[in-house]
Amino acid sequence: MGGIAKKIRGFYVTDPKKILLYWASIHKMEKIYETHYDGSVQEIESLMPSCLFTAYSGGKFYYNINPSDYSEVFVYGNYDEIKKSFPFREGIPNIVCLKTD
Repeated sequence: MGGIAKKIRGFYVTDPKKILLYWASIHKMEKIYETHYDGSVQEIESLMPSCLFTAYSGGKFYYNINPSDYSEVFVYGNYDEIKKSFPFREGIPNIVCLKTD
């Protein structure tokens, strides 16, 4: 892989980006909660309890990227808090909570 150098008493990381890209390629994101909310994406993002935004919202908040039109909010967060803020409703899910590692 080239991101780790082996030594006699262990190893050290030589290229963190390579390791992160490898992990991302094999990582299986597991959904723990999905629901539908009638409000806009901006409203969902503003009402979301403490969490880590990812996907479109993550790019918007952490990298100042303006993604084109998107309709779902993906987060890593506390299942109970998100379920309390956004109770389950039938419909096409536009709020997705992913399991943290």
